[in-house]
Amino acid sequence: MKILRTLLSIILCSVLLGLIFSEAGLRRQIEELLPLERTTDTEAGTGGTGSAPAGSGQNGNNPDTENSGEEADGNGKPRDASGLLLNRAPSFYYYSCLTPEEQALYDLLLEAASDPMSTEEGRGLQTGLDPGGEDFHERFMRVCDALLYDHPEFFWLYQGQSGFQFSYFSLPDAAGSWTIHASLTKEWSEYGSKMALFNAAVSDFLSDIDTEAPDAAVAMAIHDKLIDMVSYGDTSAAASDDSHTAFGALVADSSGNPCTAVCDGYAFAYEYLLQQCGIPCTMVFGYAGKNGEEASRHAWNLVCLDGEWYEVDPTWNDREIWREYDEEAWLLLDDAMNDTRYWNRIRHYLFNVTTETITCFNPDDSWRYEGAGGWVTFLESSVHIRFEYKERAETGDYVADLPPVATGTRYSYDMLVNNDWTP
Repeated sequence: MKILRTLLSIILCSVLLGLIFSEAGLRRQIEELLPLERTTDTEAGTGGTGSAPAGSGQNGNNPDTENSGEEADGNGKPRDASGLLLNRAPSFYYYSCLTPEEQALYDLLLEAASDPMSTEEGRGLQTGLDPGGEDFHERFMRVCDALLYDHPEFFWLYQGQSGFQFSYFSLPDAAGSWTIHASLTKEWSEYGSKMALFNAAVSDFLSDIDTEAPDAAVAMAIHDKLIDMVSYGDTSAAASDDSHTAFGALVADSSGNPCTAVCDGYAFAYEYLLQQCGIPCTMVFGYAGKNGEEASRHAWNLVCLDGEWYEVDPTWNDREIWREYDEEAWLLLDDAMNDTRYWNRIRHYLFNVTTETITCFNPDDSWRYEGAGGWVTFLESSVHIRFEYKERAETGDYVADLPPVATGTRYSYDMLVNNDWTP
């Protein structure tokens, strides 16, 4: 994954120290290896550090950070005067997992990101961490990742169209305490036009989804419409291409191809659409491929239904046939793809599965299509391996310890289509 490394520049001016993190954290270029030997590149923004156990939402109790001046809302939601930021999520997963100190920094960055047309500094935040030190840098990286993974509508920030910059100072009689101010490095000139297009596309997408249905039914309807609508993007596209974002999936990539995305674009779009329906959903990054040796970087989703988490990979569920077959094989393949019940099951093979299943998927005979001329299968063994937090310097994922383990089975695809569940 191609990553924009955080640039630090220190400005000394009498008692004022300035620290600039220019560009919104690390940006990674993900090479996804899809089944049937399909590969792509994607990118992801990133952020800082922390000690909460994976998926626990545990908060630390070290009071080394507190607000000064105007208080933030403190819920991970953007405060938008323009009316263009419309994320309706009732809560944000990664925000909920951060310590209070990390949440305070998240809120500070969120305020800056919520006004893309301004580079003015906002309120101050007091911290007991030296903003020029490694501990603060780790925290900053973790918080940036959390912010970008929680908010697909900040696709411009994820792409590096702008970034965050800090100024900070410590008065002589305030040893061990610093006040920091955050702002954007530059205005995003396309904010009004692109957000209007994005919001219209989201509204149009959801217009024929029965959002009053049970969450499991809504999540499946959105998944199915998304993979029907989105075309898989150009694997050679630049890391800053819109195909890596929810905008690419729902509007167009940077070349103007309608509804065109790669893995992180699919995942961000699915997350945002579920957020608009009040369904908890988040992103996870890792490696995926035929096996551990051949796996490349990839992004997919985690969805929470009735308090239980499920793994979903909309990119891999968007099945296409890429290999060449002889005429007899094609006839059997056509029969399989025209069998609605069978083909729909194939296109949901990584929909609402457990972490155990997606980590090491081994298709059994139930995934075969039996025909007069023999049998055919569209699936092969594969792995999805999450990034590990201890490898954050290499992967660029500073929240890799936070995604929950998915153990839900009640709303698996087979259970849903067989009506073997109750809302």
